[in-house]
Amino acid sequence: MSVSPLLELLQDWETGQVSRRHRLSHVVGLHLHATDLIKLRALGSLYQLDESDIISSLLHVALLELEGSLPGDAPLGATALDPVLSGHLGGPVTMPRYLDKIREIARGG
Repeated sequence: MSVSPLLELLQDWETGQVSRRHRLSHVVGLHLHATDLIKLRALGSLYQLDESDIISSLLHVALLELEGSLPGDAPLGATALDPVLSGHLGGPVTMPRYLDKIREIARGG
């Protein structure tokens, strides 16, 4: 059984490898809930990491988990009459649509 990305992240933090594995390549501003900021600062203090290292690592793992949860061709349990299929997103967000969008953005689109 494989180790979850979140457990791998905790192991990286324990061994101090997060700074080598998760380098920032783009800086963004974030609005955080006050309780989340406190938790980030606590984690940073415990693992001796900057808040930005904690945030970027958590976001990276969250995106991996999200990608693993995206449905293939249609949302689980969806039918052709499901309102989400004709919703404001132009159809269900599926892995193929997500990968197409990644390629489009990577090309500068």
